[in-house]
Amino acid sequence: MKLHFLGTGAADWDIKTRQPEDTQWRRFSSTLVDDKLLIDPGPHIFDYAEMTGQLHLFDNVTDIIITHSHQDHFNCQNTLKLCSGGRNCRVWGDMADLRKLYRVLGEDMTIDFHPVTPGQKFTAGGYKILPLHSNHATTDKDEITLNYIISKNGQKMFYGLDTGWFRTESWNIIRKAKFDCMVFELTMGDIAPGNKRIFCHTSIPMLEIMLQTLHAQGCMKPGCRSVATHLARYLHTDHASTRERLAPLGVDLAYDGMIYEF
Repeated sequence: MKLHFLGTGAADWDIKTRQPEDTQWRRFSSTLVDDKLLIDPGPHIFDYAEMTGQLHLFDNVTDIIITHSHQDHFNCQNTLKLCSGGRNCRVWGDMADLRKLYRVLGEDMTIDFHPVTPGQKFTAGGYKILPLHSNHATTDKDEITLNYIISKNGQKMFYGLDTGWFRTESWNIIRKAKFDCMVFELTMGDIAPGNKRIFCHTSIPMLEIMLQTLHAQGCMKPGCRSVATHLARYLHTDHASTRERLAPLGVDLAYDGMIYEF
């Protein structure tokens, strides 16, 4: 699989104030898989395509999967744009995502939406996808935030944005898998204990503990690649320092525009 990171930041980045020379700047997190499967149609994705001279970047997208309805991950107008113009594009997500589409788009809501349920597999664009209930805060009491296990041609990837520690029911599925690649969220850096975000996001010490457990339980195949994304602007140091901090853990650090293959 090929992962194209369109954005690698958390919600505290101001995506409207980027300076062209600022190589440390991050858009909101979004990933394109094999140019066909888009994870999280955020508000910045067309800006990314324009700024990088890739105006046809989304021409082959057939399916969109949504992790949750927060504005940095899910933009209704961009979703409609991706699914219009004669393209047969399907959207997969929680019922909270569907409610948001109707609330924002109203009569323009013509999207081919498919609700998903944690623990129930579905097929989209040739990928076998298993949604998992993530550990993330939401103001919608009925919303189920999601992580995903994505498989194709014998390869299996875990995509874990946004979440803190794995929920028990999700871990019971993860621990039985054998991954070729794991994409972790890393909203927090080396923050001091006591930060309230540990209950819905991940820090570097938390990631280290999870990696130890994943390796010990045999969840990661030999040669399994792991990469961190979704970094908060004010909870991390610069990119180079964070990359150096993650190197002993065997974790790569994503940046906007990064192509990652496994």
